[in-house]
Amino acid sequence: RLNRVKEFMKRALAKYQPSENNFPVLHTSGKFTEQSTASAPFSAITEVLERLVGTICRSDDLQSKVKGRIAVSELIGSGREGNQVLRATFPVLAPLLGSSSADSVHPSMSAIKECTCELFSSAICDSLDHPLIFFLDDLQWGDEASIEMLSFLLSSRKLRNILFICSFRSNEVHAEHSFAKMKENIMSVRSSTTQSIDLFNLSPEAVTKFIADTVRKDEAEEVADLAEAVYKKTMGNIFFVIQALE
Repeated sequence: RLNRVKEFMKRALAKYQPSENNFPVLHTSGKFTEQSTASAPFSAITEVLERLVGTICRSDDLQSKVKGRIAVSELIGSGREGNQVLRATFPVLAPLLGSSSADSVHPSMSAIKECTCELFSSAICDSLDHPLIFFLDDLQWGDEASIEMLSFLLSSRKLRNILFICSFRSNEVHAEHSFAKMKENIMSVRSSTTQSIDLFNLSPEAVTKFIADTVRKDEAEEVADLAEAVYKKTMGNIFFVIQALE
């Protein structure tokens, strides 16, 4: 039964994976950890960029578009100081940045933010037919540099054709937390394009539908007994529901 569930999820996710010549939705994600707060600045953003570069490089057409836009950029083009800034901060971007001299730089936070914004606004997002989905998980553990970077990107008027999704554990983010302050500021200055969603436990009906979808049953009644047992064990917590099914 578990193998059937895994196979179903694999096929379902495959529908949303970009193929060589077709990018209906380009998405990338990264996750902060408790260790990253102090010891690994930009850890989740680096993870996001590494996955994004890998996806872009799987399409010759998209890779050519992005590299072409980077090459003509006055800020991050080959040989420009911004190109070195990105290389020094995010080495995973090297496949998109073209050839470079061996000069080393020690970029300021301001330069890092400007160059990263230029990378997204002028090179990647403008090369896509549909918005890029950029997901960051567990921002309650986000390091200060990443929070500052995210605040800059979300406030930028240059950035378009991109959807940021940030998740965090609200019980671990107090009013003085840097992410809470950033969230409040973004909600005030970009209120028309920003939304906050609280996620609660699923209802019995939602659990039943989720299980029916997972095991490929057209009628919810076919899994009613299983759904009832799972709901009693989990009270609708989606993580526990998945564990119970496994």
